[in-house]
Amino acid sequence: MHTGLREPIQNAYHAVAVDELRKKFAPTLWTIKTTTKNKRTLENVEQRWFPGAHANVGGGYFSDLLAQRPLRWIMSKAESLGLEFRRIPDQLDDVHEAAISDSHGEFLSGIYRWVSPHFSRQIGGGKVLVDGAESRNLFETIDRSVFERMQGNGSYRPPNVLEWSARHGFDWEKCDATTDAHTANPIGCTF
Repeated sequence: MHTGLREPIQNAYHAVAVDELRKKFAPTLWTIKTTTKNKRTLENVEQRWFPGAHANVGGGYFSDLLAQRPLRWIMSKAESLGLEFRRIPDQLDDVHEAAISDSHGEFLSGIYRWVSPHFSRQIGGGKVLVDGAESRNLFETIDRSVFERMQGNGSYRPPNVLEWSARHGFDWEKCDATTDAHTANPIGCTF
């Protein structure tokens, strides 16, 4: 499957779910061949990880507070490019306390849990093969709300974030900023 962004695409933003456990819902992250000179920047292309399952991040549940932060992020990116909105959702400070849906256990009335093992999505992975060519994921970041949730909720410990933190020697307990998933450097927030 081709996962590179076509040359004419100047801006692209992708909200990705940290807590999705269904393999069939694994993200298709944008990639770039390691031999290609990257002309894009983090300002133009970003794939940001947020707490929640696929439908939490994408807004698939009725009245889901977890969808607010990714929605505001996508809207802020669109506004910075000239798109105008009639209404902007309120920024809620306690959104990181909202419940995460158990998509693996709820899907097909729980039957999916028995026929499909848990799948943890790797964050900030290294090189991957795409169409036989060595590639890497393009501009992944971890939203600060992931770290805020981990700091404020002792039972929230996504395995993929812990694995990423260990791989980079990253102290998530002290982080208060959105972070580049490839370098583990804070990048601040866009809103």
